[in-house]
Amino acid sequence: MSGFTAGGNLDGAWVLTRLVWDFTLSRWQRGTGWVNFAEWAPGRFQCREDLVFAGNTARRMTLWDVSADRIDIHYADGYPLVGLDLSLMPSKGEHLCGEDLYRARLKPVDAMRFLLGWRVTGPRKNYAMVTDYRRMAR
Repeated sequence: MSGFTAGGNLDGAWVLTRLVWDFTLSRWQRGTGWVNFAEWAPGRFQCREDLVFAGNTARRMTLWDVSADRIDIHYADGYPLVGLDLSLMPSKGEHLCGEDLYRARLKPVDAMRFLLGWRVTGPRKNYAMVTDYRRMAR
């Protein structure tokens, strides 16, 4: 995927828009905010999201290990969230959390924009989410 090579153009500030469809409540929720990807080692990024969502502010930290053909996303504590094979587009991955299944799909738009979607199903969760990442001007 263009733009996701180690040390590539992921580093820096991005604007995000997140849409979530809650199947249980039959409603959309929308969030907007900023993301900063800070490269702390070659191909390793700390991702900090600051988001206003449904009237509340939220911050989330994840770790992204990026190579030419793969992205592995981890929670801030290092626990694996999902691995995405970049040789297949759109890239897909899954993560089982207890009995809830998280299915991820990453789709590049261009070097300045990508989409990361999730479909989450299980006894505790039932929603679809897509986040649109757009690089901020440098």
